[in-house]
This record gives sequence, C-alpha cells and structure tokens, in this order.
Amino acid sequence: MRNTFTFILVLIFASQITAQDYHYWSEQYGGDASLLGGAAIAGVGDNSAVYYNPAAMAFQSSFDKFSISANAYRMRYVKTEHGLGKDLHFDAFNIMVNPQLIAGIIQFESAPKWRFSYALITKNMYHFKLNTQVSFVSDILSSEHGEEYFIGNYEFENSVLDQWAGIGASFLVSEHFAIGLSHFGIYRSYKYHNNIELSAFPVDTAYHHISEFRSSINFDYWNISGIFKLGLSWNYDKLSIGFNATSPTFRIAGKANEQRIYKVINLDFITDEDFAVIDRETGMETHHQYPGSFGIGFNYIVNKKLTTYFSAEYFLPLEEYYVFSSKIKPSSYPELTEPEIEHIFGDAPYISFTEASKQVFNFGVGLRWQFKDNLSFLGGFRTDFNHNALGDYDYDKVVAEAIDWDLYHISVGIRKTGKKILTTGLEFMFTPKTNTRSFVNLGEPDEDNTLVGDHVDATAQQFGLKFIVSYTIH
Repeated sequence: MRNTFTFILVLIFASQITAQDYHYWSEQYGGDASLLGGAAIAGVGDNSAVYYNPAAMAFQSSFDKFSISANAYRMRYVKTEHGLGKDLHFDAFNIMVNPQLIAGIIQFESAPKWRFSYALITKNMYHFKLNTQVSFVSDILSSEHGEEYFIGNYEFENSVLDQWAGIGASFLVSEHFAIGLSHFGIYRSYKYHNNIELSAFPVDTAYHHISEFRSSINFDYWNISGIFKLGLSWNYDKLSIGFNATSPTFRIAGKANEQRIYKVINLDFITDEDFAVIDRETGMETHHQYPGSFGIGFNYIVNKKLTTYFSAEYFLPLEEYYVFSSKIKPSSYPELTEPEIEHIFGDAPYISFTEASKQVFNFGVGLRWQFKDNLSFLGGFRTDFNHNALGDYDYDKVVAEAIDWDLYHISVGIRKTGKKILTTGLEFMFTPKTNTRSFVNLGEPDEDNTLVGDHVDATAQQFGLKFIVSYTIH
C-alpha cells in the first residue's frame, strides 16, 4: 500500500485500568496475608483462614474475632508502545477504592475443638475502558481513484465483579493436626463492549464510493456458582504446614444477553454485495467456570522475633468452553449462505462467548519480624501469572480482548497487636517491559481485510500501588 500521510490524529480518552481479570492472585485477602505475599496456606493467625485454609482456624486463640480489610487506595499506570498499531501508543492511569474481606471466626464453649467462620470477599474487581480515534489521508483502495480519508474508531470496555460469600468449619483432630472445610457461593457480573468502525472516503469529491466496515459486540451476563475448599493443617513448635484443595465451580444459575453487528460496505469481501449480519439473543444460560487447584504452605519460626512464610498453588487448565452460546442462525441482509457465514465466523455460533485457561503455578514468600512487643514488620513477594489461553478477538468467534501480561507483587507493612489488631502497609505491583500484540492496528488499513490492519508487535509495562488496611477485634 502506498501511504502518503498528510495528517494523523489519535485521540485516546476515558482510559481506565484496574485489577486484572485473567490473574488468580491479583488480590489477597486480609491484611496479614496481603502483606506476607499471599503466603497464608499454613495460616497467618487471622480470619483469612476461611479462604486460604479452613483447617488453620483450629489453632487460633479461643475467642471470637471479627475483621475487615480493604485496599484503601489502588493506583495503576500502564504504558504501551504500538498498542493501537505501528507508532500508535497509549498510556492509562487509574485510582480507585475497593473492599477486600469481611470475615469472622466463632467458637462455642460447648465445642472447644471446633471453629466456625463466615466471610464476604471481593474476589475480583476489574474495569478497562478505552476510546480511540485515528484519521489520515492515504491511497488505501486500489480500485478507487486517488487517495482516501481514513477514519478509524475503536471502543472497548470490560467490567467484571466477583463477590464470594462463604462459611467454614474446622476441627482439631489432635494436638498437632486439624481438618477444615469451607463453601463459597460466587456471584459474577460481567459486561463487555467491543466496537470497531473503519471508513474510507474519497478525497476527490467526484467519486462518492464510501467503503465501511463495522464490528460491534455488546454482552452482559450474571452467573452464580459454588465452590468447596478442603484444608489440612499441621502445627508444631516451630513449623506449621498447610494443604488446601479447591474444587472446580459448579453452576447454580445465570443468564446472558448479547447483541452483535458485522457490516461490510463497498469492500470486496466474501461476496461482491454489501451485507450486514445483525442479531440479538437474550436469556441464554451461562456456565462460567473456575478450575480446581491445589496449594501447600509452610511457616517456620526462626527465633522469637522472626517467622518466615511460603505458599504455592497450582491451578488446573480449562479446555475451551462456551460461557454462553445461541443455536439460532443469525439474521443477514441480504441473506448469506451457510458456507459464506462459516467462512467469516468459523464453526462458532455467531452469538456466543468463549473462554479457556492455561495451567498456572504461583508462589509467594513472606516474613514477620517482631521488633517491639506489640509491633511487627511484614514483608512479602508473590507471582501472579496470566492464565488466559485464548488469543485476541479476530471476528471468527467471540473472545474477550484481554491483557496477557504477568504481574509481580512486593509488599511491606506494620502489624500492631493487642485486643484490637491493626495491619497496614503498601503493595507495589509491576509488569516488566513485555512483548505483546497490539489491541488493533488502526495505522495500516488493509483493503483485502475489510480495512482491518494486521496486529503488530507491541510492548507493555505497568506499575501499581495499593494502600492496604485491616482491622480486627476480639
């Protein structure tokens, strides 16, 4: 293509990025667990045990506890190079507040070997929004006379909220061994918008053939599912060992709605005629899944002032599956044949949403140093690898455009003990400069591919800071 750029304008506005959806360890729950790098499977002595290892509750002190934790502030900065196409970059900054954990442990005098717990967890809160416009002059269409004005619009928004509510119980089998079980109900709300509109207008006004392409996907769904966590805990003088096994989720209820538009005008693609495929489906059943996992943890008391922590968790893979799908043939104008529809959209249903997950192994390490009678320093590090197993959206089937970067977290803080326990600190998270693929390529429209440019190599970095506070009362 003979590019003769006379002007280019890139507008990026309303860009927001918060936590990641395709990371299992983006958030940790409870002030101690958060600041100890998530190394809480062997227990850290707070109410987060209902999530990490319900068996560890059995070794906690024999009076009731209630705690609340939050990311009081969470800031993130993302920088990409070529993220929207060659030489088209974007940056984004976001600040927000979100709750982490509300939990309690209850003991009855008549059952001294039992502990019972309840918890409400904000497991995942994610929001990504990007609006972009690019325009320039170039000889894009070989079949048309002269150059064309090209205008490309890209709108993307992805919003996820996962709330977990659960109960747990633990039983002290012996002086050194306990077993526990917890159950969580999961409510997931998901909204997605992906819209790309590309137009080429002839510069010579004597020619009025305007070529256009549009692909628009809008869907939302809610899903309720359940999950079980089994915990085992061994506690000795200096060494504590924990093991947990988390079941895959099982569906309880859920519904989805989706509207999708695919339109081609004055472009020689599949058929010589202009066409549009427009459809909407409501009330589809949803089947969102979380995989099973296995975790192990160790705590070791080095001396009276220093304790070290380690945890690791392996998440099983999930084969590609439909979160929801419609079996109804889409409406097309004029009506396309089955081979034409299959050529554009493949074997996947036109109205659908697909996910898949890679196996992931994360680990975290932490230390607690008691430098005064009632004050301790907490520090930690953990990995947070991306588990999304699907590529970017390429029109043949509906998958979510998603960040595919890994995260790393470093945390420091202070814990003040007493009848009331206050834990507070900072967590720094980062992605080193990472090779990735552009979200779109708005700078190099391709006449043979409905004005859609091929994805280009891109790089991305991100940095984030959380202020964490946790308060526990007896």
